[in-house]
Formats: sequence, structure tokens, C-alpha cells
Amino acid sequence: FGPETHGRAAGVFQVVNHQATLQLMAIPFIAALLGRLKSRSDLGDAQQSQLVIASAALVLVVTGIALSGSVAGYVLVIPTLVTGVLLVLGNKQNSLLASAIALVGAVGLAGLAYVAFSTPALKGLGTTDFGDGPLSRRAVFRETAEMVQDYWPVGTGPGAFAEAYPAYEAPATVTESYIVHAHSDYLEIAAELGAAGCLALAGLLVWWGVMTFRVWRSGG
Repeated sequence: FGPETHGRAAGVFQVVNHQATLQLMAIPFIAALLGRLKSRSDLGDAQQSQLVIASAALVLVVTGIALSGSVAGYVLVIPTLVTGVLLVLGNKQNSLLASAIALVGAVGLAGLAYVAFSTPALKGLGTTDFGDGPLSRRAVFRETAEMVQDYWPVGTGPGAFAEAYPAYEAPATVTESYIVHAHSDYLEIAAELGAAGCLALAGLLVWWGVMTFRVWRSGG
């Protein structure tokens, strides 16, 4: 694919973030299967095989995220593993203690993965850039935040981010590579749609949170 993914675990995607996202999406489904198997009092041969396959798939997915070199994958694997553990435990055991154990376990796994894939023996695998270069997330977030302030409250207009962004780049750092998205849907919505976009997004998140809580407490 592109030179930015050469030697990195991008799978069939052009960007490692997309591969990491696909693997993150698999974790809740694996956890749901493990939770269903856990709820059974007796496991037949077929269920035992599913348990082995699901456990192996979880290890494979977490390893793939560690290998991807995706900053977003590294950050999101922690809450995703926490929710996965809660799915395995079930809502009847969703206590504060269980949540704390899940969080500690997820942070521990993420820490071990980072240490393992940062050793000299595995140099080149799972590496990523946490710096503040012109194409880094830190730089793009900072410059997009300036754009949000300048165009507030109406925004640049839908789809205008790529045209408006160059005005916020430092001329000395401009290369043949250029930014077309903000690396954050939330910031890009705020930049393009202004206050109206932020209100719509907030309403969507509130609705999603309420519906998620209702489904979680339904016992289904």
C-alpha cells in the first residue's frame, strides 16, 4: 500500500488505525461469546471448543493491536478491554469492585504489551510516533482547536476542513504530505459545523448513553 504502512501491521487496510479499529471491534463480540459460555453450568465438547477458539482469538486480537503501531489502538484498547471484562462478568456482577478489577487488568495488559513490543529484540514491531511533528496528532489537534475558535459558532461548513486547515500550518513545516482530516471526528465536527454540530453530537451521545444503560439493565 503506502510507504507510511510499509513494514507495519496494517492488514488489508491502507492505514494502521483502521486495522486496529477492526480488531478493537472484535473484542466485545469475543467477550459476549465468553460471557455466554460462562453462564452455562455444563460445557459440552462444542462449547469447550468455542471457549478455546474465543480465548485464542482474544490473544490474537490484542497482539495484533500491539503490533499495529496505532496510537488510537493503544489508547482505546484499555476501555475496550474493560467493557469486555464487564460483558464476561454479566450485569448481575457489575459491581464497583468488578469494574476496578477490570480496569486494573486492562491497564496491566496494555502496559505489558507496550513494554514487550518496545524491547530491542522486537525493534520495528509495534513502533509508533508519540512526538509533536507537523503531521502528528498533537499538532493537528492544536491547529484544529485554533480553527474551531476562529470559525465559532458557525464553523467552516461541511467538508471544508481540508481547504481551511492549510492556513493554520507553519509554512516552514509544509511538505508534499498534507492533512485532510483532523484525526478526531469530534474536533472535525466542531470545526466544520460549529455550535450546531456540537449540540447535535451531544444529543446523540446522551441518547446513546441512555439507551445503552437501559439495555444493560434489562437483564437480556
